[in-house]
Amino acid sequence: PTYKLLPGVIGESFALAVAERLKLPASVISRANELLDTETRKMGELIRDLEDQKLVIDQKVEELNKRDYEMLQLKAEMRKQQEKLEAKQLDARRVEAQKFAAKLEEKERLLEDILEKLKGSGGASKKVVADSWSSIRIVKRDVMSEAENLPGRQSAAGANVELIPISEMKGINKL
Repeated sequence: PTYKLLPGVIGESFALAVAERLKLPASVISRANELLDTETRKMGELIRDLEDQKLVIDQKVEELNKRDYEMLQLKAEMRKQQEKLEAKQLDARRVEAQKFAAKLEEKERLLEDILEKLKGSGGASKKVVADSWSSIRIVKRDVMSEAENLPGRQSAAGANVELIPISEMKGINKL
């Protein structure tokens, strides 16, 4: 066996085990065993039991430390994946917002054309005005319909996810 010096830890004497290994006469070894009192033997057994228990505890502590490290790695990986997912969602929202903004600009041009027709008609007959208002309502209905069907407007798992309103986007350089 190998021996390990542990300062502050009481150890068992292996004198008899060493004597047997060195092939001292059996009568000498048996007489030495007889001279050992029962308390010394019990102490040796207790020390061996405590050492075995300490070894088991040390192994458990090492296993727990390993699991803690693995958990930290998993948390970091999950955080990284969550950030990637959030970035993808943000990009998708930006793309949809850009599409919506382009459609809205197209509708604005239609409205401007309608207003130009009104201005160009001079006296603006009641029929031209009524037709213009009808066209404006159709454009408004189309825009509202597109806004309602825009991804991200509907609640996802109970949480409302909304895009940035167009009116607030004017100060933003990047969508």
